[in-house]
Amino acid sequence: MERLGHIIHNAVDNDLWCPFRIFRNGSPFSHLFFADHLILYAKADMNQANIIESILTVFGKFSAGALSNSWSDFLLAWSIGNGNSINVFSDIWIPMLGPPRQHLLDPSMASVNLSISDLVSAEGNWDLTVLQTLFTDSAIEHIIGIKCPDPLDGNDRCMWRWTPNHNFVLKSAYMNLVDSIWLPKQAIWKVIWRLNVPQRIRLFLWIAYQQKLMTNAVRHRRNLTVIPHCLNCSNQPETVLHALRDCADSRHCWMQITPSPILHSFSMNARNWISCNISASFLHPFFKLPWNLIFASFTWQLWKWRNDVVFSNDSQSDAALINRNIALAKHFNGSISPPAPLSLPLHTNASTWPPPSSGWHCLNVDGGIALGPRNGRIGGLVRNDKGD
Repeated sequence: MERLGHIIHNAVDNDLWCPFRIFRNGSPFSHLFFADHLILYAKADMNQANIIESILTVFGKFSAGALSNSWSDFLLAWSIGNGNSINVFSDIWIPMLGPPRQHLLDPSMASVNLSISDLVSAEGNWDLTVLQTLFTDSAIEHIIGIKCPDPLDGNDRCMWRWTPNHNFVLKSAYMNLVDSIWLPKQAIWKVIWRLNVPQRIRLFLWIAYQQKLMTNAVRHRRNLTVIPHCLNCSNQPETVLHALRDCADSRHCWMQITPSPILHSFSMNARNWISCNISASFLHPFFKLPWNLIFASFTWQLWKWRNDVVFSNDSQSDAALINRNIALAKHFNGSISPPAPLSLPLHTNASTWPPPSSGWHCLNVDGGIALGPRNGRIGGLVRNDKGD
């Protein structure tokens, strides 16, 4: 992500990217990076949308296509007029279908500059012969249900896709973004969140479960290293499962502490292996500690051990690693409390937002603290006197 940050900073410095400012002459905001998501701030117009798309395309080449394309669903849609301004393949103009380039018979056609007025026959109807050479049958069914471009209808117009009146509202963008990334049916998150370990280990397990650890296989795919293989055994590409379990060194450690009731999980894939072990709360027959606590702590220790070998050429014996893990597990078992669910009071009196004076912007902030791990969060929202 550092590479993407540098590309965005260069675009801002060259006056290509118009960042967001809370107030005049204030510090500009162009992006925020999180563990597995990012937020981009820019002026809301098609020129900035095209610049963002070009930057993400360049970054995607370095990240081997690892960047999700779901962001493109937020581009402005087009209302068809004469059809001269709308690109057939890159613009969003077909309701309920998204970017048309995803429905091409020949993906190489996506780079061709073609307007939708070129899809109309001399009689003013959709040219089915042309459509059948470009799109799938399901896409054509959507297209022929749209009114054809007409020179008498004036210029094509951009509009916001996610509100009935096609005016931009921040809430509509947020709700659509949340719907596209939130996975409420993944019960594994609750299992990880309730583990009796520090928050950093919970976060590590979630990233490992999502296959997002920066292993050598991932670093090689992103052109960050020339060697995709494990540096400990040099036998196979270093995937998440190989680094945490299947490497000869890692497996040797696991076989020394893994009790027989859970050995069957060591033939599972990565997600099932993690899920099975963190859900197993029985006591270890020798160490007398919950197995899921030992497992969570040991996977984290193995990853730290691997990083010491790769980046510092430093290692430690199996016995030292296991002893350290058991000592940490005992510490976690006696001192870490799982996060308690929050009981939020219901607000019966609705509050209203007083707008600022004309020409001014208002920054509203709010925060909260979790009762269990005592973590805090704070957020803010900037709006003008019209509420935008």
